Amino acid sequence: MEKFLTASSALDSDMEQKFGVLLKEHKTQESKSTVKVIMWKGSKIPVENKQIQLALEKASDIKTTLPSKSDPKDKLSTLTDLLKEYVKASSICQTELLSNEGAKLRTVNLDRKAEYLKLLKLYLTFQKLKFKLDRGQIQFEELLSQVKSVGIQAEEEKGKKKKKQTKVALSSVLTSLESLMEITQTLKLTAEEVKDNQTSTEIQGPYLCYRTLRCYYKADGFQSRAEFAKAYMLYQLCTKLAKDAIEASKEGYLLKEVENIAKELPKKQYKAHAMALMDQNTKENTLNKSVAGLRIEPKPLLERLGTFNWGSDTNLSEFPIKMKGAPAKQLYFDVAYHSIAFDSFAQRLETEKKNSAGLLSSLGLW
Repeated sequence: MEKFLTASSALDSDMEQKFGVLLKEHKTQESKSTVKVIMWKGSKIPVENKQIQLALEKASDIKTTLPSKSDPKDKLSTLTDLLKEYVKASSICQTELLSNEGAKLRTVNLDRKAEYLKLLKLYLTFQKLKFKLDRGQIQFEELLSQVKSVGIQAEEEKGKKKKKQTKVALSSVLTSLESLMEITQTLKLTAEEVKDNQTSTEIQGPYLCYRTLRCYYKADGFQSRAEFAKAYMLYQLCTKLAKDAIEASKEGYLLKEVENIAKELPKKQYKAHAMALMDQNTKENTLNKSVAGLRIEPKPLLERLGTFNWGSDTNLSEFPIKMKGAPAKQLYFDVAYHSIAFDSFAQRLETEKKNSAGLLSSLGLW
């Protein structure tokens, strides 16, 4: 038994050595070969172009340094460098794809290369969007902290300068949120194209959070401009959006922000409602003074909170805009119209009457 165990252990060690030698040989062959292979979503993508290989190598080196970056500014610059490499690789890939498609004589190799290039383009686009989203998130966090600090200062020191600073900060936050919404939607479409259901479901939470935050800060902007009716409508919409966003999101910065604004929403909504009614009341009073013989007696504010007359319709536009289908061509309608078999109207056609003798018939009066 002991002899058998020693023989088997010796055999195992010998096999390990041979396997190690084979692995080294395989690695050296891979390093010597000009074609690099990327594994992505269960498929192998060969990368023949040396410039793309170099860009991807640089990108992987930069990617390894990302976890060590704690300062937001350092992280932003690292992400920008990373994006540059992916953009460079993507543009080279696009040029190769166009030149491959432009070849007159088609071969099996060219068609296969076109498939790989399309897959590589999708991979690069996916990576680019992911890191663009990370960079946009950091920029948004910085802008949001600026908005909060400017808002606190504006409350403490009232003045035109502070109000202007608040407006500028709010507009930059809204622009950032719109950009993030666009990126998330494009990323979702790319994930659906490669049948990556996990990413498409994961991205839904952040998208709803961005939409909720945009609606909230848009309402704040209307409130600051004394457009209370619009602010009230947007706060109402924001309450529904916040509920959906909290249900769809996981733990993180965005979820905390949405939860915080969800707590503030009832107060802001009631305030906007009351201010809108008061604004309507002042308009009615000015009408009483300007128009002779007109007398509008408003009810007290508490009695009017149950109902609210808008005065004018407030239109809310969705962002991003929903896609509309192209209008059908008129030619198709003409063809369809002429191909329909209508009932015969021969029985209803008027026939010429027989000429009857007489003066009236000759004159055409009978």
